[in-house]
Amino acid sequence: MFESAVAKVEIESLKLSVGKRDIYPRFKLEVRNSDNTISHYIVGKALDYNLGIVGRCTRGYLALDLSTKECVFLKDMWRPDVLRVKPEHVWYEKLNEAGVPHLVRFKHGFDVVPSTPPQHYHGTVPLESVETTSMDGAQRGLTRRLACLFDSPDSLLQGHVHYRLVQVELCRPLPEFTNSKQLVMVVLHSLEG
Repeated sequence: MFESAVAKVEIESLKLSVGKRDIYPRFKLEVRNSDNTISHYIVGKALDYNLGIVGRCTRGYLALDLSTKECVFLKDMWRPDVLRVKPEHVWYEKLNEAGVPHLVRFKHGFDVVPSTPPQHYHGTVPLESVETTSMDGAQRGLTRRLACLFDSPDSLLQGHVHYRLVQVELCRPLPEFTNSKQLVMVVLHSLEG
């Protein structure tokens, strides 16, 4: 089902991004909805990703939405767990309500809450709990909690929450524009938005 849905995608680079089935396995990912129901998506290889040790480990996937049988764009990342910073889907909702033009249409986004809670051993040092923006049970990195192991209470270590966002619209990568007018229009629409 995934392979035939991908074959219908008009943007060639997105089709190729999933990789060959015999080399890149297919995975089923979950994304929670605001009503706590779960939507399922099938993905192959990520479009682009950075294997560095810093950053948010953002990966983008051409994904098959199992509820609609349509291809969507799924963004998987570690968002900052900072009290005054809202998740990306909150801003999309506010911008849509305000009638901001030229936004990429999104379906939903939410923190990743594993179906079975992970079991971790953190050694003999007790870790302090911290205030968080994520919901209970969300998959969180240990960075902020490990900051308590250092002497400075003002540590610059920042916590992160595993997060996924689903966009309904599939967009063309910048190198694939056929002329400068297309690129200028995209920039203009971005500025208007």
